Amino acid sequence: MFKRCITLITLTAFTIFTISCASTSQKQGGQGWEYLMKIGPGNNAILTLTDGTMRGGQIVEVHPDELLMLVAGEDMTFARSDIAVLTVKRRRNTMEGGLIGFLATGFGITAILCSGEDADCPYQAWLIAVPLLGIPGGLLGALIGSQTGGDVEIIP
Repeated sequence: MFKRCITLITLTAFTIFTISCASTSQKQGGQGWEYLMKIGPGNNAILTLTDGTMRGGQIVEVHPDELLMLVAGEDMTFARSDIAVLTVKRRRNTMEGGLIGFLATGFGITAILCSGEDADCPYQAWLIAVPLLGIPGGLLGALIGSQTGGDVEIIP
């Protein structure tokens, strides 16, 4: 029993550490124009021009010296020198993080608890244990997922 508890604590700590390291390595902001060329086309964006005017629309194309956006149904071209800040709107990873956390902790912890020599785990035990043990991992995964992905701010 002691060995199983130590294994469980170690696995949980390793999972939390790995997920938190992955989430901090994906912080975004202050990316360059070259990055915009990769992620921009097809995404929605809010554009702030140097004169303070804001425009929202969908990025169609990104060229080294200009940006083509679909704004209110018409194509508009903005010179790179006229753009003060561009915020690319992207979705967050809350749902995926929650699902991964739920499945990993629910099945992982249940498998560890049922791996002992004297453990008798019929399918009914799995049906109860996986959801109950997966909820904390799902909440943690959703919290971490909500902090990854999301908007990217580009200052040309």
